[in-house]
Amino acid sequence: MPFAGVRFHAGDGSRAPGIHLLVDAELGAGLGAGGERDCGDEDASCADFPVAGGAYAGAGLGLRIDFFTPFVRARIQETTADGLPATTWGSAVAGFQFSAGEDFHLHLAAGWGGYWNDEDETVGPLGLLGFAVAWDAWPGGS
Repeated sequence: MPFAGVRFHAGDGSRAPGIHLLVDAELGAGLGAGGERDCGDEDASCADFPVAGGAYAGAGLGLRIDFFTPFVRARIQETTADGLPATTWGSAVAGFQFSAGEDFHLHLAAGWGGYWNDEDETVGPLGLLGFAVAWDAWPGGS
């Protein structure tokens, strides 16, 4: 199921050398259809093309020290779909972000993630590897 959202930043956004506190929050939602049904083939009330939806919220805290930023992040997500129980997903990670110039950033994090619903649950280790491009790196950015 695809999700889209926005991330809001607060704190010291300065790119000047030194130590800067960073705080962010994210909100998003998703919608999709298809996938595997969680009901017997004999159940006529079960959707042939199940629809799913959900929303998420998260928060993070970092400390930028020149090109290096240690951070912590947490996220909670709720999803539901035809023929499936409502499921809560959660994660918490700690990691590091490295800046390659002013506009491109790589991050690496590890922590725990999992899901919980009326029928099942699991929690385990989680690893993240990603990149970010500063908004003002795009034409027309501020």
